[in-house]
Amino acid sequence: AIEIAAFMPVDAFKARVDEYIRIVRQSELEAGSSEVLLPGEREFRTAENRRRDGIPMPVTMLTQLEKIARDIGIALAW
Repeated sequence: AIEIAAFMPVDAFKARVDEYIRIVRQSELEAGSSEVLLPGEREFRTAENRRRDGIPMPVTMLTQLEKIARDIGIALAW
């Protein structure tokens, strides 16, 4: 990690980052896009969705996992 305070006051750094985010968000949209995303934002949203809704899996894989669990005597939580 980088020690921001070694280079500038942390509050000033946070203000600069907030300004950068504001400028990026106000950028003109690319044709067919609905919003401007920051680096890592799509992945962050996906992680939030997975924590809330679970990880999507094909039914065939779930069926295989259930069979394996039965075969070795493990109770599944779903």
